[in-house]
Amino acid sequence: IASNATCETQDAWMNNQEGKSPCLIVAYVIAACVGNSWTQPALPSGYNYDPPYGSTVTQCYCSWSCYNLMMACTYCQSSNGTEGLLTWPYFIQDCPTNYTDVYFPPGYTLLANETIPSWAALNPTNWTGQVWNYQQAYQYYQEGIPDLVPTVSATSTGSHSSDLGAIVGGTVGGAAFLLLLALGIYICKRR
Repeated sequence: IASNATCETQDAWMNNQEGKSPCLIVAYVIAACVGNSWTQPALPSGYNYDPPYGSTVTQCYCSWSCYNLMMACTYCQSSNGTEGLLTWPYFIQDCPTNYTDVYFPPGYTLLANETIPSWAALNPTNWTGQVWNYQQAYQYYQEGIPDLVPTVSATSTGSHSSDLGAIVGGTVGGAAFLLLLALGIYICKRR
């Protein structure tokens, strides 16, 4: 996993807590779905990164974090800033809708427990014009929300519904027990 793209020093706030640039972090995000191997190239002036298409249409490449990090990587390499930024609808045009509704797909992890900056987990439909926005991302960064560590959780393995059943069953059973106990005490006191 690598990137030869470099960001300007004034954009260091975009780095994750490990100090990795959005260009390298997006390589980690994409790599999680393609065998943990990806190189994010530097972007020549006047160009943009390709949106997911063909074999690159994966849950990771179509995620919010991939889009946000890739657009931040585009921004931090451009002398003009917004040159090369794609809209979210254009970026995901070839992605199935169930790939585009999470910041990072459940069931996957980032190699070496890399983290995703909290601003990169924002739903791109909330950016002004549905285009990654430097000022909005920076405002969110300033809120001091910790980076996210994507992990394989119980919810992604299918045990969520059995946990919910145990919680509901325990609550209903406990309430029934208390009701019977109160009824027993009431009957004993009446005699």
